[in-house]
Amino acid sequence: MLKKHPVIAMMYDFDKTLRTKDMREYEFIPSLGVRADEFWKESNRLATQVGMDRILASIYGI
Repeated sequence: MLKKHPVIAMMYDFDKTLRTKDMREYEFIPSLGVRADEFWKESNRLATQVGMDRILASIYGI
């Protein structure tokens, strides 16, 4: 007899098509003790400084 297992799905919205703001702004960024605007300013500065994609720059330090 086959065992039935629950189906689990994980979604991550990288381009804000499902949410009004980046998903990290709800829990992750506040847990760092940083305001979202400060986080994005630093992330975008890094991306510009080293010629990195902005999404990759935002997860560089994670």
